[in-house]
Amino acid sequence: MYERKWTDEKIEEWFLKSFPNVSLNAQLLKLEEECKEMLSSSSLAEAEEELADIYIVLLGLKALDSCVGIF
Repeated sequence: MYERKWTDEKIEEWFLKSFPNVSLNAQLLKLEEECKEMLSSSSLAEAEEELADIYIVLLGLKALDSCVGIF
């Protein structure tokens, strides 16, 4: 079984430290970009990587108090 090394809270903290000036709009655009990349993936491994990126973007949205980030 896969053991998570990062908790959602740690990812949110990392996000806020790494991108202190990011806007909600920029994160929503990033979510759109990552979703498109996942949909155009040519392999399951590539799709899984993109899904991980989507998860990080969603946690960033959650850190910005966006209701989109809780899904």
